[in-house]
Amino acid sequence: MAIDLRAVAKRLRKSGLLRNLRKEAPAARDRARGIITALLPSPLTSRPPPFESRNPARNGNGASNVELSAGLAAYLGQMVHKRLGQLAGTLDFDEQDDPIEALHDLRVASRRLRAFVKVFEPLLEPSIAAHVGKPLRRVTKAAGELRDIDVQMHLIDARMSAQTTDATRAALELLLERLHGRRDAVKAHAKRRLRKVRQSDLNVGVAAALGEVVARLPASSSEAARLAWTLLEPILDDMDAHDRAAGPASPPDKLHELRISIKKLRYALELVGPLLGEEQRELVKKAESLQELLGTYHDLNVIAGLMEDARRELEARGRKTLPFGLSVLRGELDAEERALVDEFQTIRMPPGYFRERVRSALEKA
Repeated sequence: MAIDLRAVAKRLRKSGLLRNLRKEAPAARDRARGIITALLPSPLTSRPPPFESRNPARNGNGASNVELSAGLAAYLGQMVHKRLGQLAGTLDFDEQDDPIEALHDLRVASRRLRAFVKVFEPLLEPSIAAHVGKPLRRVTKAAGELRDIDVQMHLIDARMSAQTTDATRAALELLLERLHGRRDAVKAHAKRRLRKVRQSDLNVGVAAALGEVVARLPASSSEAARLAWTLLEPILDDMDAHDRAAGPASPPDKLHELRISIKKLRYALELVGPLLGEEQRELVKKAESLQELLGTYHDLNVIAGLMEDARRELEARGRKTLPFGLSVLRGELDAEERALVDEFQTIRMPPGYFRERVRSALEKA
């Protein structure tokens, strides 16, 4: 299902948002009108257009003050356009050539759009944030549990060929059958929830949020950088707090909370790329590597819990072979989890790393 962004822009121009913007400063009004009438209807990519200013005064990132401010507006327009298209194209994930990959793309698109709304929420009217936030949360929640089951099934299936005993192979097959049955129910529920999402309303809501954010972006890069720091600092504070709480002997839930906070920071950093300059790529790369490692750890921990639940049920019924196979597998997973925690402790950044690098990059803008 393609997005008719020209229709979205037309509806948005007739909405109350633009009528309100007419009362604001001409510069803000013009930037909002430009992003709606030019960026949204045009074919866009995930990258902002190259900077082309005649102003010889450059800043530390190699671009003029005006360029960086205008570049951020264009960049946000492109990012939002791309994610809206991704969400629209995968909302009916089960009809795609690869439903599992489409489901993954759907969840990623919804999360990144939610990150845009959350990061820039201080600039939004509460009614717009609420209007667009509810359907995006519905999409993420519907896709999330189903996607988690797919990942768990993939990790279990990948271990099948390495098994050397009938007991462990049978134990893995038991887990797969249980997850298959659960997946059918979760999939039906997810599709019911997604049918309640009105794509046209979501498009207009996101476009309205984009227009309002662009209208309120400062005209100079230094002011935009100060705004970016104000928006990013609470996210950095949250990540630092979870980082301090996640030591080598921390329980799995503390590492899971840290992973979530790193993911939120990563999505936020992706939204202010023009202001961070070349530093953005390295910061996002480091955050992604930490997030993925902790994500694998979390997935294995969940599977270990499934194994433990199945083992206890079978033992309560007097079974012996399958509980033995599950115990062997659980021991293997425990070793993998410890190795992942050790690897994380090796590659994790020193305290305050992201905070210092982000602040330094923004000071150069």
